[in-house]
Amino acid sequence: MNWNPANSVLGTRLLKAILLFSSLITLIMTAVVLFADYRRDIAEVESGLDQIKASYSDSLSLGIWSYDTSQIDSILKGILNFPAVEYVTLISEEAEYKQGKIPDGKAFQVETFPLTKTRDGIQYKLGEVHVALNYEKIYDQLKSKGFYILGTQFLKTVIVSLFILFMVHQLITRHLVDLSKYAEVLGPENLSGRFSLKRNDSTKDELSTVVKSLDELRVRLSEDMQKRLEAETRLLESEARLNVALQAAELGLLEFKGMNEDPFMNSHFILQVQGNELDPLKQIAHGWFSKMDMNERVDLKQSIEDLKSGGVSRFTKDIRIENEDGSSTFFTVMAVSREVRGQEENNVLMAFLDISESIQIRNQINQINESLQRQVEDKSEQLTVSQKNLQMTLDRLSNTIDEMKGMQNKLVMNEKMAAVGKLVAGLAHEMNTPLGNCLTSISGVQTLVAQLQEVLASKSVKKSEMERIVKTVTEYTDISLANINRASELVRTFKELSTDDSGEDLGEFDITANIRDLVGTYQNTCRNKYIRIQLELPDELSVITFREPLNRVLSHLLENVIAHAFDKDTQMTRTGEEKRLTIGLSAISNHIRITVSDNGHGIPEDEEGSLFEAFHTTNRMQGGIGLGLYICYNLTTQVLKGQIDYKTKQGEGTTFTLEIPRELESSIAAEAEASS
Repeated sequence: MNWNPANSVLGTRLLKAILLFSSLITLIMTAVVLFADYRRDIAEVESGLDQIKASYSDSLSLGIWSYDTSQIDSILKGILNFPAVEYVTLISEEAEYKQGKIPDGKAFQVETFPLTKTRDGIQYKLGEVHVALNYEKIYDQLKSKGFYILGTQFLKTVIVSLFILFMVHQLITRHLVDLSKYAEVLGPENLSGRFSLKRNDSTKDELSTVVKSLDELRVRLSEDMQKRLEAETRLLESEARLNVALQAAELGLLEFKGMNEDPFMNSHFILQVQGNELDPLKQIAHGWFSKMDMNERVDLKQSIEDLKSGGVSRFTKDIRIENEDGSSTFFTVMAVSREVRGQEENNVLMAFLDISESIQIRNQINQINESLQRQVEDKSEQLTVSQKNLQMTLDRLSNTIDEMKGMQNKLVMNEKMAAVGKLVAGLAHEMNTPLGNCLTSISGVQTLVAQLQEVLASKSVKKSEMERIVKTVTEYTDISLANINRASELVRTFKELSTDDSGEDLGEFDITANIRDLVGTYQNTCRNKYIRIQLELPDELSVITFREPLNRVLSHLLENVIAHAFDKDTQMTRTGEEKRLTIGLSAISNHIRITVSDNGHGIPEDEEGSLFEAFHTTNRMQGGIGLGLYICYNLTTQVLKGQIDYKTKQGEGTTFTLEIPRELESSIAAEAEASS
């Protein structure tokens, strides 16, 4: 294809834009260059004037002073050699000297400076020098240079623009023309042809991307057209099936269309609603519409008008139509609007569902509900009577429960009295032996005192007899003192059974430090019995409880381990292990847990059931009275508001576990609140 720039609108616009922009830039740059040259030339002229004034003033003054005409002419000729100087004259009182030609143009300027001579301190004015400067040459040079620059730049711009335009045509424009021609013939019926660029190279550039995108668009359009044809086919099939379905539907369907179109009715509507009247329902007041109640008719007409105007999008109503035989048919009418392009009013599609059977069922249900209501009322009266009888039974049960509570309190009191009786009996039994021994010893002492009185009365006292009596009295005295101490220890231990700690206030303390201090008092005893104490305690643990009752419980537990857990006078356990007493402490929620463990021979099975009973001991022959663990149990449960338990295994040892509240005051308050 031949290239003609005049036929390319895009090329012409590009050429104009390049020429306009290049011309503007050329004018600006030319003006800048010419202005710079003008400033430089003016500066040279001004510099020449300054040089004339500085270099020639004294020489001219000397020439006038000495009347040296040749020197003055020579100097004036030299001044003519300066830039823009075309005429110079020197005017003195005696003569006037001229060199050059007076310029006749408008662009000239005359500069004047005086000539003086100083002699003996007096300054004499000798004359004046007039220098005529002509700027025409400078302006002419600037004009010539400007025209030259503009001409050369314009020629270069035109050549470059034409070259750019040619390249744009070769690379872009001609392909765009081909692309536009391809697009003109491209259509739904002509999507098989593929567009390709008419060039030899296979460079990947924007045009190739456009061509690729166009080809992909063509393929997609072809696929979409195929899908559209398939969709139209399916739509036609669906419309045919829908029409069949609408005609065969159990619902009566009615659609009000535009002003000039007949309404659509399916066969079910004609048979069921219209009543075999096959008129097209242009006059809505006739046919089924006139069989409705007046109020329902007005309401339905208004709703249909709202749907047509777009005031609402759907509605559902129940209507009643009177049949010719006097019966009524009930329908639920469901209507929606359908917007049709190019039509002022919306189409209205109405579905009529026969609910006569549902109304019948609803009426039957109402009758059944009324019957049930009467039955419920009858049952309610019976329930009221039964409730009264039940209340009477509950009152009798309440009285019976009160009587049982009274009996329970009596049983608890009897158990307490029995426990107290057992405790007193045990104490009496324990006190009987030391008191009996004391009584026997004192009786023996009385007998010896009587013998001593008889010996003294006979006045025949023998030393051996006196020694025997004294020795026997001493023995009786030692026996009495030991049994009195035994009785005193029993009384002190019995006093520990009291759980009344009203003399001690609750206090906050570090239980870790308290256990360390308490265990320290048993270090020597354990060391003598070859028992190693092992502590598993946190660094610090604060509690609020009674310190003294807690220490008494721990002391009894430690003494119980020392006295009963291991065999006497042996360094090892029965299994050959080192004797070990372990005390542990940990915090569990709002409680603390203290464990006292040993690796001794354990508690015999026949002793486990009565371990916390009073006066239960296996060490009575060695002075044990069996109140230690009983005191531990009472103090733990009654004073410290906690629990104590143990686990034992023959040959492996025993562990006593003590759990008490971390803050006893809060626990007491919670217990009081729960009991109230």
